[in-house]
Amino acid sequence: MGLARVNHLLDSLGYRETRLRTTVGQAFRGLWELADPKNAAMTDREVFERGSPSDSGAARRNHDFVLDSAKWLGRTTAREIAHLLEQLELGQLASAKSTTEMRRILRQQVYTSRLPQRVRFRVGMGHKTGDWPPLLGNDVGIMYAPPPSGPIVMAVFTNDNTGSFFDLEATEGRVAEDVLNAWSGLPAAAIATSVRAALATSPDAALAQVYFWRARPGKVEEYTRYIRDVAEPIDHEAQRAGAFLSVTTFMANDSTLPWTHMRVFTLRDSTQLHGLSDALTAAGARLQPDSVKRRQQGEYSATLRDRVGASVMQIVR
Repeated sequence: MGLARVNHLLDSLGYRETRLRTTVGQAFRGLWELADPKNAAMTDREVFERGSPSDSGAARRNHDFVLDSAKWLGRTTAREIAHLLEQLELGQLASAKSTTEMRRILRQQVYTSRLPQRVRFRVGMGHKTGDWPPLLGNDVGIMYAPPPSGPIVMAVFTNDNTGSFFDLEATEGRVAEDVLNAWSGLPAAAIATSVRAALATSPDAALAQVYFWRARPGKVEEYTRYIRDVAEPIDHEAQRAGAFLSVTTFMANDSTLPWTHMRVFTLRDSTQLHGLSDALTAAGARLQPDSVKRRQQGEYSATLRDRVGASVMQIVR
C-alpha cells in the first residue's frame, strides 16, 4: 500500500498520533548504517539475510537505536491503538468479511508469553506483539471475556528494559490477569476452584496435571461419550496400577473459553508426574492388546477434539 496511503487512512480516521515512518527493511538497514554509513547501499534482501550486526559495539548501538524515536518503525499511543482495536472489534473499520478475517489473524498469534500468559486457558485472545529483545516487548490485543464485561481491549508498551526479559513478559501477563479478574464475569479462581474440587478425594496430592481439550464443532456430546466409554476405563486401569491418585473431568459452560473439557489428574509427587503419559499408554495397551484397534481409537479421537493446552500446578494447602 505504501507509507503515504497508510498514514492518509489513519489521518482520515482521526488518528493523529499513529503513523508509519519507515519500512521494516529501512528500519533494520538503519542499524547497519550506524556500524558503517556505506551500508546504506544494502538492499532489503541483504539486510534480511545478514540479520543484525554482531561486532563488539553492536550492543551499545542497538541500545541507542531503540531509544531514539526518530529511528522507530512508526509511532502510536496506548490510547490510540486501543481505540483502533475497539473499532476493529465493533466492525467500524471494514466490511463484515474483512473484520472477521482481521479477528482471525489476531487470534492466530503464536506467541503467548505476554498478555495471554496467565489467562489463555480462561479466555480467548486476539493480539499482536512487537519487540526488540531484550529492551522492548509490547503487546496489544482483545481479551474475549464472558458477560457481563464482554471483550476487553488492552495495550502495553515498554522500552529501555534493564531487567530480565522473562520478567518483563511475566509482568505483562500479570497485568492481563489483574484486568480480567477485575472486569470480567468469570470467577478469578475458576480453574483453581475446579482443581480444588478434584482434590477432595486426594488429600495426599502434591501436584495436578491439567489438560485442556476443545471439542470440534458439533462434537461436544460425542467427545463426552468418548471420555466416558474409552478414556475413563484407561484412566481407571492406570490408577489401579498406581499411576496417579485421582482424575476428574470438567466441562465448560462458557462458550468464550478456548476449551470445552478440562481433565485434572492429581499426583503424589514428580515421579508420578513424569511417568503419567507412559502409564496411560501402557494401561491402554492392557485393555486393548490389538495395536490396530488402538491406532483406530487414536485416529477416531483425533476427529473429536484438539488439545489446546496443558498445565502442571503445585498444590498449596
